[in-house]
Amino acid sequence: MAIPKAIEHMRGGSGGLEIIPITSTDGLTYTGTAKSIKKYEDGIIIGFIPNMNSAATSPITNITININGLGPLKLT
Repeated sequence: MAIPKAIEHMRGGSGGLEIIPITSTDGLTYTGTAKSIKKYEDGIIIGFIPNMNSAATSPITNITININGLGPLKLT
């Protein structure tokens, strides 16, 4: 399978990794929409493409991501 087709396959939620564009206005709180995520579960693998660099300082755990309005997740 060619690389572009493999990426589209994953974006469609039928592969093991979904690539999700996420947006932020402050570099700390990001939101995004995923086709295949209905709830947060242990073991899910997600690739994020942020619209801006993080504004986080040490520790990085002050960044939160909210996918599909399911609630904020803190990065660890």
